[in-house]
Amino acid sequence: MLFETSRLLARRFTEGDTEAQFAILSDPAVMKYIEPPFSMELTRAFVREAGLCEPPLIYTVIWKQTGELIGHLIWHTWDERSMELGWILHREFWGRGIAKELTAALLAQTDQDVVIECSPEQTMTQHIANIFGFEQISSQKELLLYRRCV
Repeated sequence: MLFETSRLLARRFTEGDTEAQFAILSDPAVMKYIEPPFSMELTRAFVREAGLCEPPLIYTVIWKQTGELIGHLIWHTWDERSMELGWILHREFWGRGIAKELTAALLAQTDQDVVIECSPEQTMTQHIANIFGFEQISSQKELLLYRRCV
């Protein structure tokens, strides 16, 4: 387990998580600013290559109340001094403060700088970066980069 909050559990992926992950990554609304929706085959490869690798690049996000996989958390080395943070959540769980809760939990336990990448259209991600004191350090047409230094 990576961490636990009052509502969420972040843990390593298992092969059994692939179907629930597919339900999220195949949703065009979820993937709108990220990349085209995933097929089951692409989801299997993604889970294997990003979630089952050592160390993992992503972790599952579980809704503790039901035990349901509701998304994944991006948490991995970005460069020699920074970790990358991100999240992709099932559409039914948008607007519940989950990304903010995940961000707060990870920032509380790290002693490294943290970066967040997002599309300029991802205004909620930008909002969360601003809440937690991230500074925008790069602005390209396709991607914004925020950094929070320790």
